[in-house]
Amino acid sequence: MRNALQNQTLNPTVRNSSLTLLAILTMLVAAPAIASANSLTVEVNKSPPTYNIGDSISISGTATPNASVSIKLLNPSNTTKVESEGQVASDGNYSIGAIYTLKIIDEPGMWKVNVYDSSANITAETTFEVIALWERLEALEGQLASLQNQTQTLENAIQTLNTSVENLSSRLSAIESLLMVIYGAIATAVAAAVISIVALTRYLQKRDIYRRLVGKPKKGKIGRR
Repeated sequence: MRNALQNQTLNPTVRNSSLTLLAILTMLVAAPAIASANSLTVEVNKSPPTYNIGDSISISGTATPNASVSIKLLNPSNTTKVESEGQVASDGNYSIGAIYTLKIIDEPGMWKVNVYDSSANITAETTFEVIALWERLEALEGQLASLQNQTQTLENAIQTLNTSVENLSSRLSAIESLLMVIYGAIATAVAAAVISIVALTRYLQKRDIYRRLVGKPKKGKIGRR
């Protein structure tokens, strides 16, 4: 029996088959770890990842389902500002809200978030930028100056509009005055025409011309032959 085993071990075909089987088993065992390593991700809650003093930092990502992840937040001096734990859901997603709120004394620059997946024994990292307070103030001052310029432009536009309205009102007043003059002239002309017609009618009546024109006979002559 012992000799038979030694002969099978020395047989090159048997030895190669054993090595191939061992390699396949090794790959099968290592495959879950590789898959877990590829699945660990981390990201912050702002895009682009830029934060100001007073902002809260939240993180999310993917990891080994139902595992736990350890989170470290480090400032530009590589000082750990906060450590936290998170539970990964069955679908492989995790989310931790407001792990840290930036304070006025916090160092500006590039910060880091490290996430460690204990089940897969792997780490993922992401970075974000914290804007210095004075830079934020300069940005706000620039925005304020821009807003003041826009306000001045708007005021100038309003002033121009008011001037246009005043000019239009003046023109309308002039047109109304002209119309009143025209209406007055027309009324005067009509009144003069009426007076003239009345005066002419009376004159013709006195001269007995009116009856002749309209064909009315004189009184007292009706029935005479």
